[in-house]
Amino acid sequence: MKKIIILLACLPLLAQAQNRSKSSVYTFKAGDDMFSLEDESNRAEARKFLEVIDERKSGLEDGSLVIFVRGYGEKNTLQLIKTRSNRVKTYFIEKKGLTEEHFSTYNRYAEYKGMANVVVVYIGNRPANSVYTPKNVEPQYVVAGDDADKAAAEQAARDAAARQAAADKAARDAAARQAAADKAARDAADRAAKEAAEKAARDEAAARAAADRAAQQVADNAAKSVKAVSDRNDMFSLRTNLLFWLALSPNLGVEYKPTPKLGIVVDGAVSMWAFNHQISHNNHMWMVRPQVRYYFADNRRWFLGGDFHVGKFDTKLWLTEIGRKGKYIGAGAIGGYKMPLGRSFEMEFGLGLGYTHFEYDRYKLDWSSGQTVRVPAGHRSNKNWYGPTQAEVTLIWDICGGKK
Repeated sequence: MKKIIILLACLPLLAQAQNRSKSSVYTFKAGDDMFSLEDESNRAEARKFLEVIDERKSGLEDGSLVIFVRGYGEKNTLQLIKTRSNRVKTYFIEKKGLTEEHFSTYNRYAEYKGMANVVVVYIGNRPANSVYTPKNVEPQYVVAGDDADKAAAEQAARDAAARQAAADKAARDAAARQAAADKAARDAADRAAKEAAEKAARDEAAARAAADRAAQQVADNAAKSVKAVSDRNDMFSLRTNLLFWLALSPNLGVEYKPTPKLGIVVDGAVSMWAFNHQISHNNHMWMVRPQVRYYFADNRRWFLGGDFHVGKFDTKLWLTEIGRKGKYIGAGAIGGYKMPLGRSFEMEFGLGLGYTHFEYDRYKLDWSSGQTVRVPAGHRSNKNWYGPTQAEVTLIWDICGGKK
């Protein structure tokens, strides 16, 4: 008989044990109340418990079953434990459309199977009554059964809802601040783009203006160059080398400047004289020397160019018995400087260096027959000369110097 009575007394407990699901355990970091599903263990536990809820949805809806939420933690952290439990509970409320009536929550300073900082969730029969713990009292170490005070659970839910509302408001405020920051950034970007476009337009206008000025300057310079060629007072000039006059060799040259810095020169000289009837001293010669020269600097005083020279000669001096008659040809470079002498005259100093080839015959003069006879004095000679080819101290008359 006693066995039967004991069996009857244990039937409710056996029924409750059959209705209780396997516990689902969620871990938290010490001092942290955030419920993270990034943790593989938490994610797996949540996925399995959602399936358990689906299996027992009918019992939850008719009120015979309830979801028990049990928070465990270290001493003097009751508020942290409550927050963790509420976060876990809120997760399942949002996932399965549950309400606060489907939960029974209790929090304690304790360890669960040697683990602190965990929240344990399971489904079981709804208790007929619950153990009440005053709200304002934090027990040093509370040990209770699976029943929880409904009023405390509702208050905890309200606290969680208030915190969630505050979090939502903070999120909305943050979103509003972010929107304002984004708008400010867009406005700043628009202003920067507008300023960049305006600056580009100004730079383009300035570049066009500079190009127009440069083109106008080129046109003006071209016009001035044309006018300078037509009005230049040294476009044509006559010239004579005073050093040739010292050798009693009359000479004359002309220079034409197609541009202010380019000159074309042609010089020529001739000499046809002799002393006494025996022609003991004579100098018969002619020479032509064309040049092309370039004038440097703005004042066009210094110049450098090239020349070609050709001529013939028949020369015998007093101090020699041998006369020479032949021809020469050569080329070289010339440089010098023009010094102004008033409005229409200039003095040019120049020196030429280059190569000259001579071909000539030597002869002696014989007066024994009473007449002057030239007697050959050797074979024809060919000589090459490298060195100075001319020296100039030239007086120049600018033909157009009197014109404006």
